[in-house]
Parts: sequence; C-alpha cells; structure tokens
Amino acid sequence: MKTDPSQRATEIHHGENIRKVRTLLNEKQDQLAKKMGAAWSQTRLSKLERTATIDKKTIHLVAQVLAVSPDIIERSTPESFLLVLEMVRLIAIEKATTLSQNLNRLIRLSPLVDALNDQIHLTELLLKGQQDNQKLLAGILQDDLPTADSHCEMVKVKASPGGP
Repeated sequence: MKTDPSQRATEIHHGENIRKVRTLLNEKQDQLAKKMGAAWSQTRLSKLERTATIDKKTIHLVAQVLAVSPDIIERSTPESFLLVLEMVRLIAIEKATTLSQNLNRLIRLSPLVDALNDQIHLTELLLKGQQDNQKLLAGILQDDLPTADSHCEMVKVKASPGGP
C-alpha cells in the first residue's frame, strides 16, 4: 500500500534529518564519520543517512558530534526544516539590512568625527598656549625672567649695528 504524498512529506526520516543538519553545517560525510569514532566510515554514515528510523543512542552520538539537540534529528519533519531555513533566510536579510543601515550612518558621521577631531586638536593647542603664557607670566611676576622693558632693551642692543 502506497502512502499519500502529502502524508509522506510529514513523516520523520532520521537519516534525512542527519544529512540536512550535516549539510547545513558544511560537514562532509567522511569528516563526520571520523569525528564519530573508529567504528564509523563514510560508507556507514551514508547508509545511516538513508535509514528512516535510527536508534536513540546513535541519534545522540550524531547530535553530540554535530553539536545540535537530538530533538532536531528525532522530531524534525521536512516542513519544519523548510520553516527553519526560511526563518534563517529572513534573519539574514534583516541582519544585512541593519548592517547596511549602520554602515551608511557611520559613513555620514565620518566628516563630523573628522571635524570634532580637528576641534579637539585646536583646543589642545590653545590650552598649551595658555599654559605657556601662564608660565611666562608667573616667571615675570617672580622676577625669574627679564621684564618686558629689559627684554626690549636687549633686543635693541642686539639689533644695533655696534651692539655686543
């Protein structure tokens, strides 16, 4: 007796589920077989993926090696895989859109950041100039430095043709 095609689509096939998960994770059969242990080969794994019903121990081993929940292998129907793939696709589109929007914001903010960096540099230069002026003024007040009048006299002497 043949099963109705719509009924077949909802049947759980453990081997197919293993294959789908393995494929989604970009894992080759021989790579997965090596990770499962010495008793496993690519051929044995290929046969497993063609098996509709697999014992829990084997399902748990495969799930552990693939780092997924055993429920994905035990309970997923073809429709549930399609729903998951569609959700992953929609999430990827949403993330890509958000990333693109954030990148555009950063591009628009770049000139503003440059202008702010220039402003910070100019403010630092002004602050340094102000600190230098304060030191100069403090030196004048303490008579450590020549006064403005004596400084002018020194400049005149150096500038005169017969100066020292």
